[in-house]
Amino acid sequence: MKREGGSVPMFQMFSMFEMFHGRQGTNRTQRTKGTSNIYPHTLNEFYRNEEVLEALFLQLKDREAWVQWGNEPGPRPCEVENLDELRELIFRRADAGVVKIYHSVEVFNDVSKLAEREPRELRKDWDYVIDVDSEDLDGARKLASALVEALEFYGITPKVKFSGRRGFHIIVTGRAFDIFSQDDYIEAYEILPQQITRFLLEVVRSEIRDLAKVDFAIYTPRRLLRCAYSL
Repeated sequence: MKREGGSVPMFQMFSMFEMFHGRQGTNRTQRTKGTSNIYPHTLNEFYRNEEVLEALFLQLKDREAWVQWGNEPGPRPCEVENLDELRELIFRRADAGVVKIYHSVEVFNDVSKLAEREPRELRKDWDYVIDVDSEDLDGARKLASALVEALEFYGITPKVKFSGRRGFHIIVTGRAFDIFSQDDYIEAYEILPQQITRFLLEVVRSEIRDLAKVDFAIYTPRRLLRCAYSL
């Protein structure tokens, strides 16, 4: 039986915007004379779509949210409790450039208290994420594919999405590895995800493993992932 983790086929979570990221890099403001300030505004209108807002909001529930308006960073910690708050956050400084939206890997009891308390004191759940990066996108794809196959061998079907830079995020709910009491499960983060990833890398053939790298910094507290449907 496959553990819960999604059923999206491998690499079918590419959106036109994610592919656009891969071709254009992180600075996607058009440089054509006379349009440098208009183009980001046009792209940001994408977020006016209610279905897009709802899809983004579902990813932000009980998680730390973070936005970047062009090169201008948003506040942290930040919590979004409804669609109106998300809409306001996105368009607050949308004139500064293309808006990118992120969510935390961890799920918290009260995001607003992250400024005064340790993340482990507020953590109530977490996702298992493998962050695959490479200057060679095809190399990252091959390693990500091999890691997905390794997870599927053990009955876990992950979701895969383009990271927006040079690689892929492989994501599965941490509950797929929930063989502990509730308290032990929460405390297992950050050590358990690291151990699982190291084990999976050993399963992968060395010639594939060497094509890209896995960023273990993803397992530190309050790490962020770019949301699906974010520009």
